[in-house]
Amino acid sequence: MANNRFQVQRMQIERTRTLILGCGPLSDHLIPMLQTQGHKIKVVGPSAACIDHSIASLGIEFVPFSGILMDDLQNAKIGDVQLFLALSDDDNKNAMAAQIALRIFNVDNVFCHIKDTSRRDVYEQLGIRVVSSTDVISKTIQESFEIEA
Repeated sequence: MANNRFQVQRMQIERTRTLILGCGPLSDHLIPMLQTQGHKIKVVGPSAACIDHSIASLGIEFVPFSGILMDDLQNAKIGDVQLFLALSDDDNKNAMAAQIALRIFNVDNVFCHIKDTSRRDVYEQLGIRVVSSTDVISKTIQESFEIEA
């Protein structure tokens, strides 16, 4: 597994404005943790129904997809956020949204979730912090057993 070239820095910002692209199990898991840490969260997704019912009651703001990524990010006021998490199921959409957040809206803290780790180097060369569930799952499996030589 490649060494992560980016060190994750803990954000010490009170009432961090956070935008999450995509909703599903990963965002459902992160939202309560982020809210406990004081984040004010907006989610951009296909419909409010994609957020777990128990999470929806936490007072997060939801912005529905229009089909045009730039419009969706602008409608969610990406220029006002301090943390952007690209967590959709589409690696290409995540990478594009992360680049938009970094390059156009100058969001300081941007994370891009990818499944296809063969793209990691390219994204990291663009300055994108990459997180991969594929890496985490592979490492967990590898650590759970000893490979005999």
